[in-house]
Amino acid sequence: MSEAPVSPDAVAQALHQIPYARFLGVRPELRGDELTFVLPYTEALIGNPMLPALHGGVVGAFMELTAVAQLALTAGAGAHLPKTIDISID
Repeated sequence: MSEAPVSPDAVAQALHQIPYARFLGVRPELRGDELTFVLPYTEALIGNPMLPALHGGVVGAFMELTAVAQLALTAGAGAHLPKTIDISID
């Protein structure tokens, strides 16, 4: 079974459905069949200004939303986005 190519519009639509993705400013980059999500730097994402380091919740949310967006793209149009019940990162 071959997969249909992912369009930039489909990726943007998937991200637009996730409010936190809009808040973080996540953007997709498509190069051929490779999909990469970019989390641009803003000072609002710094959790500890003494280090400075990204807030752990931002990193976890970024990982979660990229997985949800990939699932949405794989499931196709009209599919419901999955709801995350729990996520743990060590």
